[in-house]
Amino acid sequence: VMLMTRRGMPRWLAVLILILGLVLLVCGGLGLIIPVVVSEGSEFIENAPGYWERLMSSSLLERFGGESKVLEQAQSFLTGENISAALGGFLGGVATAAGAIGWFVTCLVLALFILGGHDRIRGGAVRLVAASKRERAGELLDQILQQVGAYLIGALTIGLVAGASAWIFMAIVGIPYAAILAVIVALTD
Repeated sequence: VMLMTRRGMPRWLAVLILILGLVLLVCGGLGLIIPVVVSEGSEFIENAPGYWERLMSSSLLERFGGESKVLEQAQSFLTGENISAALGGFLGGVATAAGAIGWFVTCLVLALFILGGHDRIRGGAVRLVAASKRERAGELLDQILQQVGAYLIGALTIGLVAGASAWIFMAIVGIPYAAILAVIVALTD
């Protein structure tokens, strides 16, 4: 936004261009990622019975006492108490995901309001400083804003590069579900 306003563009137009650019970037990214994630998720679900059959016929199963012993232990774990605890954990995870989405939307809206009202917010903050130090305080605020912006751009770039390089590596090596794993890498980096 600062770059566009320095070149003579009105602040409201710079903020609008930034918002539209971000919306297009997110929609384009989701448009590229969602079909791959859905197809790989469907493939995993279709292959799950085969995974189970391979597990049941593997030598690893014999180390745990064979199929009957493993099924017996699984049945002992499937008590009402354990199922209740598992569902409680699942619902806790859903609540955490909903909270994260709410946090993300709140931060996005706040960021947009701060971008839109930056001049007024900066002016109000500078007025809180003694008159003799206002010019220096304004310069410091601008430097802080530049550094925070540079940090955020760097963090987003690192996440994007980590996800893309993870996907390329996993695709070359032939790791299944590379797109899903690469999205997880990018989001958690």
